Amino acid sequence: MAGAALYLVRTAPGDAFSGAAFWIVLATILVGTELSVTIGIFAAVGRFPDLHQRWMLLSYGFLMTVPLLRLERGALPWFLPGRSMEDVNRVAIMHLGSVVA
Repeated sequence: MAGAALYLVRTAPGDAFSGAAFWIVLATILVGTELSVTIGIFAAVGRFPDLHQRWMLLSYGFLMTVPLLRLERGALPWFLPGRSMEDVNRVAIMHLGSVVA
């Protein structure tokens, strides 16, 4: 996530890899991961194992979106022939967003 933070700081939303949608989603994953890990650590220190487990599961969900997005970006063009990568990214983002939710 440190690499994602560095990328977001150095890149304007319009200049992002696949447009502003990619930048926004990456920022959401970054903030969600950082918050869930931080709150999960505080829950563990405060001896709330159930809360700690829930926050860590959410963190895992955020972190798994990145490798799953790469897999989907490789597979979806076969299922959506003739679509731009921006369209493929939108479909992948919507699917993975629903998985995290």
